[in-house]
Amino acid sequence: MTLLHWVSVPCLCVLAACGGADDASETAADAPEMVDVLKQDLKNMATDEEIYFSENRTYSASLEAIGFTPSAGVSVDVAGDSSGWMAVATSEDENEQCVLRFGRPPHEPENRVGETNPGAIVCAGAP
Repeated sequence: MTLLHWVSVPCLCVLAACGGADDASETAADAPEMVDVLKQDLKNMATDEEIYFSENRTYSASLEAIGFTPSAGVSVDVAGDSSGWMAVATSEDENEQCVLRFGRPPHEPENRVGETNPGAIVCAGAP
């Protein structure tokens, strides 16, 4: 028996004895919070918008054009042109919403967050 086997077996036993993580035993506290998912989607979309801008000298108002797909349970509305862009990410149940903008977008998608500073993700809960 190699050292790897000797270490692996006791570790697996400890995980099993302690109720090691499996899909059935995962609790809601273990799942990522929806606001974190919304924020991460907006960060990922910002990267895609910057790549799009570097290639096209304008920001996009189309998720398809920048190759972005939101996470499951998230919808994203976006407005963009050469002067800036703004995105609003909303949870499927509409309880959480986050906004991110850069520059001066041509219009602001409807949102309940209100005024935001460029580059700052701002979130709000249910109205």
